[in-house]
Amino acid sequence: MKSEYTVKISLTEHEHDNLQNPYYWCIMKFDTAWHQIAFGWETSPQECLCAALDYYNHICA
Repeated sequence: MKSEYTVKISLTEHEHDNLQNPYYWCIMKFDTAWHQIAFGWETSPQECLCAALDYYNHICA
């Protein structure tokens, strides 16, 4: 079975978690269950998407 991936991006600032980079992203992978394989903090939702796709293209694809 081929693995499935999804990206979660926070569209709401989380300054209480990270003042400098308040937006959160993560990549989830499904084999037999969902689990998080990567995450990070960025300055905007757009930067989150770029970082998540960069991780996916270099590590997962």
